[in-house]
Order: sequence, then C-alpha cells, then structure tokens
Amino acid sequence: CDALDGITEILVTGPKTGLADFRHYVDKHRAQAAARIVGYETVDHPTENQLIALARQYFLKYDRMHGTPTPT
Repeated sequence: CDALDGITEILVTGPKTGLADFRHYVDKHRAQAAARIVGYETVDHPTENQLIALARQYFLKYDRMHGTPTPT
C-alpha cells in the first residue's frame, strides 16, 4: 500500500531552512511525493488552530486559481 494513496495535494509548512532541506530531499529522493506538493509555506511554531487556518486559506486560494469549485 502506497502511503500517498488518495492524497492529491500536499502543503508543506515549517521553518525556512527546514523547508529548503526537505524540498531538496523530496525532489531528489521522493519524486512521487514531490509531484503532489502544491506549496511550501514558511511558519515557525504555529498552534494547531493557526495551522488549520493557514491550510484552509491556502487551499481556498489554490482551488480558485485552478478552477475548482468552492464547497458551500
């Protein structure tokens, strides 16, 4: 079973240096995962609620840019 089954869009968050290192690793060693990453957002120590709000806001904009209807 592939760990990414059913996951089509991934948003990666974290500190700037961590994101750079992770992005380099994923691009080099995990092409299947890299293809599903739609964005990298720099954040330091968000609360769970802040992280959820960031993801909601990001994917709302992402969906609008890609013509995906917004759920009502």
